[in-house]
Amino acid sequence: MKTKILLVLAICVMLYTSCSKDKGCGGTIVQYANIPQSDKDLIPYQGRETLNFLHVNTGDTVTFLGESKWTSYSNSSFGGADCVIETRREGRGIAYVNTNKSSQIVINQYIGSTTSTYFEIVYDNLMISSSLLFSNQKFQDSVTIQGKKYFDIYFYSDDNISPKPKDYGCYYTRKEGIIKLFTKTGDIWELISKN
Repeated sequence: MKTKILLVLAICVMLYTSCSKDKGCGGTIVQYANIPQSDKDLIPYQGRETLNFLHVNTGDTVTFLGESKWTSYSNSSFGGADCVIETRREGRGIAYVNTNKSSQIVINQYIGSTTSTYFEIVYDNLMISSSLLFSNQKFQDSVTIQGKKYFDIYFYSDDNISPKPKDYGCYYTRKEGIIKLFTKTGDIWELISKN
């Protein structure tokens, strides 16, 4: 009796799967991979902020004005055998433009192909791409920059290089954002204020 029931179930499963394959999926199946709000909350920029940095090498103050809001976009990947499966991976970016429009700091956050959330900072000849933003490994407990003490310091450089470089990158806090940028050429920018 058990054998007959198992045989009938097996035949039903085979018929169902063969019928559904004949029909296909009817076009494109769209899947969404969105940035979790908890990851978005790790970046303390909303838009319209004014960031004032001291270029330590020259003594110049550089002011960056933030775009009004984040720009949303999606990266897509395709796959599938019987039908097209499109995965739309959420991304967002915001730029802070120097007041004389000669340079900008661009911040991106996006879902990668592994569904991990990534973080990028691009400024001048500095390119930081990291998934470490979302780990809980602090670089230092505190640091003083331009007379202000910051706590819970994270260091980011480039995840694609091993071992990770320490001679260029970014000091970052989850409350203030970027507090120090330094490049391979020795240029250093330190945050004076964020309004």
